[in-house]
Amino acid sequence: MCTNLAEYKNALGRTSAAHEHIVDILDDWLAFGYLYESELAANPDLLRLRDLAAEVTREVCLPANVELFPHELARRRVVCQVMNRLQQACRMNGTRPVAPAGAAWDALDPHLTVRNLRQIHMAQTEQLATLLEALVERIDATFPFEAKPFVTRAQVVATLRVLLRRAPADYTGPLHVDLLVALAHQEFLAALDRAEIPLPTGRAHALVLEYVSLAERAFADMARDVFVDGIVARLRPRAHRLQFSIDRCYPWGALWRQPPGAHECLALYARLNLAGALRDVKYCGAPSVGTAAETDGFIFSGAEDFMSEGRNSIPRLADPDDEKITRFYFTSDDTELRINNKTVQKHALMAVRYDRPLSDIKGALLAFETYLIRQRTSYCARAGEALNAEESALARRRRAELADDAKPARAVLHDKSSVLAHVCTLMELEMQRDPKYMHTPKKTRLLTIAEWIREAGFKYGSESIRKSCARGPATIAALRKRFARA
Repeated sequence: MCTNLAEYKNALGRTSAAHEHIVDILDDWLAFGYLYESELAANPDLLRLRDLAAEVTREVCLPANVELFPHELARRRVVCQVMNRLQQACRMNGTRPVAPAGAAWDALDPHLTVRNLRQIHMAQTEQLATLLEALVERIDATFPFEAKPFVTRAQVVATLRVLLRRAPADYTGPLHVDLLVALAHQEFLAALDRAEIPLPTGRAHALVLEYVSLAERAFADMARDVFVDGIVARLRPRAHRLQFSIDRCYPWGALWRQPPGAHECLALYARLNLAGALRDVKYCGAPSVGTAAETDGFIFSGAEDFMSEGRNSIPRLADPDDEKITRFYFTSDDTELRINNKTVQKHALMAVRYDRPLSDIKGALLAFETYLIRQRTSYCARAGEALNAEESALARRRRAELADDAKPARAVLHDKSSVLAHVCTLMELEMQRDPKYMHTPKKTRLLTIAEWIREAGFKYGSESIRKSCARGPATIAALRKRFARA
């Protein structure tokens, strides 16, 4: 027997922030379901987009590309990337400018693979360390004492060129010049402060390990970009003919896959109730539903697991009225930074224009804090260090705040009490396209929905289901009006 409303309120108390986050995610899911279903019913181009994505998937899964995309998540991400890049190319009426592959590298073999590069690095670690030591020592010998604190990265590049030309290094593999120079430059400045030139024993090897990690990552990124750019150029003529009414609120990277349907949403909602992640007064419990949920890739045991999975898996509506604020960030890893005419390292700066109204200084500072957290996390990961407890807590808090800031007003749900109504509506819309149900009377479809709802453990009257389904067209119209293509 269902627990009554008073008992639920006494057990649950005030609605928690976690419950609100769950309802936000369900709102994203249902809104996406409504708009996708309405587009699919009216526009065959959505199926054509899925055909293009299937072609990309086949290409990604070829044996020659396994090294670049070794697991399912990587393959899914690159398909999303290709779809989004296709959308951008079609909107710009052309592909984006592409820098020549390998422009950042010296002596790059066009047939080199990630595995080959890793083997070269492993076999020639000592040679790389010798080259780096020699570069730092040559910088020290080239510039007078008073100029050494102000040596620029461009001068280090020139010094490396001279070094390689006059005394060819034993290292014979490809070099990512910018990465090697950045590490040598920063180490030279730090060594000046420590008065440790030549470099102490072992320091060059530590820098080589950092260089190897960054270089292999950069090479893999370059290879993936080449793969994506090639497919985008090949598919663009066909993609250019596709037209959608919902691709302003959802990118193509979210539209190429059939989203979880109403049945998946119902099963997930039942499991959320059973797990205690939230509680709907209409839920009676279903003995056949386990305590751990698994629905279209979601596996969770409670609110925290579901929120983590949902944020990363369910596309959110993009508000067309949301104006993006442009900020400029600089780090010493990729930009030469000077303070009081002195080059600094391992620093980050934010530039803010003051010739325009300063409408959101607090927001800009919070955004810079997030940027610093990302830089600090990346640095620690490369250096093999761990964030301390305070930094970890700050990172978690900022992620939660960003999730709140990024979330627009709910599109279809008022609160959890309306979830079931929209699930029923979505079921009826899907049945209108399903060959098994599309020719059956509407009354029969509503009775079938009532049976599905009951089997999932909810008590929801037939008249409530009928009224919910009757509001389907108005819900879709309101969504389309709100997020119409500009």
